[in-house]
Amino acid sequence: MEINRFELEQQILKCWNTSDDIEAIYRRVVDYGLSGDELTNALLGVMSLHTIRSQDLFEIFEKMVGEGLIK
Repeated sequence: MEINRFELEQQILKCWNTSDDIEAIYRRVVDYGLSGDELTNALLGVMSLHTIRSQDLFEIFEKMVGEGLIK
């Protein structure tokens, strides 16, 4: 994967998807209800995805700094 500013911006936008994920869970709870287990599983899934997205973002940032693309 080529590391550049565009890739960094794309990864930042992916991290913002966490808010959309939480809103989807909220709507599901409000509109249909979820059991405690369903809600717990959904939230744990969002937490895991957010961690992965954040790690990917930081790796891109580190590579860009290492290559002198960000000072």
